[in-house]
Amino acid sequence: MSNATSVSPTLIDIYQKLGQNPQVILKNYAMDHVLAKIQKYEAESQKFAAKYNTPFADFQKKVAKMKNAENFSWEDDLMDWEFSTENLQYWTKVLETLKSA
Repeated sequence: MSNATSVSPTLIDIYQKLGQNPQVILKNYAMDHVLAKIQKYEAESQKFAAKYNTPFADFQKKVAKMKNAENFSWEDDLMDWEFSTENLQYWTKVLETLKSA
């Protein structure tokens, strides 16, 4: 297959014989991977919420209010939690796009 957006006629023929639509198969494949990413980032966010017994936004404010003090563990966790929160939002949007494709 020379073009990433094309499906070989042989595969299309096999899918048709199986009663399958290649587009549906690809969409389902992508959705499975996106859902796995969503689950990963949800679990990571929940881990931090349980660890600090607070939602992300509240913890973010708490760390920002620290003056003349450094808590590297909290700052590291905040960065990781922010990363997981942003990725959760991103992949949730991708899932919505996939659903309407």
